[in-house]
Amino acid sequence: MARILVPFGGSAAGEYALDVACTMAAIDGDEVCAVYVICVPSQLPISAHLPAEHARAEQLFERAHAIADRYPAALTTMVVEARHLGPAIVEAAQECECIIFGQRARHRFVRRWLGSRTLRYLVAHAPCQVLVSYTPSAGAPAATQQFLLVHGTARDHAAGHVLRLQEHHRPAAGSEHH
Repeated sequence: MARILVPFGGSAAGEYALDVACTMAAIDGDEVCAVYVICVPSQLPISAHLPAEHARAEQLFERAHAIADRYPAALTTMVVEARHLGPAIVEAAQECECIIFGQRARHRFVRRWLGSRTLRYLVAHAPCQVLVSYTPSAGAPAATQQFLLVHGTARDHAAGHVLRLQEHHRPAAGSEHH
C-alpha cells in the first residue's frame, strides 16, 4: 500500500488536492495522509505550545475527514510544528511515495511555478514524486484539470528543523475496522 501526503491548510487548493489524493487512493487502495504544519514564529522556542493552532488543525481535519469519507480511502492526519513549511513537509514525506500539493490556478506558467517558495523547496528536496494539482478555474469544464508531476530527490535537508510529528489514524469509510 502506497502512502500519499497532502499538505492541508484548509484552502480551496488544499481541499482539491485532498480530493484528488482520495480519488487515487480509492482506486489503488492507498493511504492518504493530510498534514497541517504549524509554523512556529522565530521569536518563540520551537517547543512553544500554540493551542489556537492545534484547535485550528482539529477543525481542518474534520473537514479533511468529510472529504475522505466520500471515498473508500484511509485517511491519516498529522500535525507538524516547524519554522518553515517546506522542510516540515519534506520530513513528513519520508515514508511516502507521492506528495500532492494543491496550487491555485494561475494563467501564466512562470507564476504557477515560481509563485510558491514552498513548492520550489518541495521539488528540490522531496524524497518522492511531487504532483502539483491546480485548482480548476471557476466555470472551467471538469475535463480541464491541470497537474504537473515532478520527481523529487532523496535528500535529507529537513533534519533538525521539525520538532514533532503527530499522527491520528481513522479507517476508511465503509471499512470493517471500527
